[in-house]
Amino acid sequence: MLLASIAAEETALALILTAEGEKIQSIIGTLPGQTLNNPTLTELLEINASVNKTINNVIKKEMLLLFKLCDVIKII
Repeated sequence: MLLASIAAEETALALILTAEGEKIQSIIGTLPGQTLNNPTLTELLEINASVNKTINNVIKKEMLLLFKLCDVIKII
């Protein structure tokens, strides 16, 4: 049960990272079926800051999941 919860959280984090990649693709116009955008430097910097913040939060969550996994391994 504990391992399944860790796996579910890992899956959720993977979906978040995918969404962040699509966010970048969207602003630069490289998503399939999308026309090319001409984002301003300000828009690019805002998206970059947003994605960077999300990735930092995902990294923190990954560290917590690692600690949780280590605890589960000790129990087993």
